[in-house]
This record gives sequence, structure tokens and C-alpha cells, in this order.
Amino acid sequence: MNRYETFVVRLWMEDDSAVRHGEVRHVTTGKELRFLQMEQAFDFIESIATRQHQSAEAPDNSDVSPDHRQIDFDPRQSRG
Repeated sequence: MNRYETFVVRLWMEDDSAVRHGEVRHVTTGKELRFLQMEQAFDFIESIATRQHQSAEAPDNSDVSPDHRQIDFDPRQSRG
């Protein structure tokens, strides 16, 4: 059975187009990660996609590196 996961990625860029920092949010669970390196975003996405594939429950991301700062997304809060 095919499936897909949806993520929203926001990047803050320097004038020279280098990524300064960013955040990625898993739309289904609302789990969010702020990152300084793109590899952290890829690891976060992979951890959720792998866990979602293995279990129907929402991931707790306990296997995500502790240097990843996770926050819960509240759609009622305005984002700038």
C-alpha cells in the first residue's frame, strides 16, 4: 500500500543564498523541529517517516538527536 507524509519546511536564507536556519513541521502530528543544519531536518523527516511506516501511532521522536529543538505546533498561534 502506498502512502505519503507531508512536511512544511521554512528556510531563513543569508544574502548569499546560504541557509542560516530553518524549521520543519510534520503536518499530520504537528511535531516541529528548528534546525541550524539541513542534515538535522533530513534526520527529523526520516525518523518520522520511518516510525510512521512501522507504526500507525504518532511518533514520539525519542530517537531524534537531543540537539534538535522540538516544539509542538499550535495552528491558532500566528507565525511571522
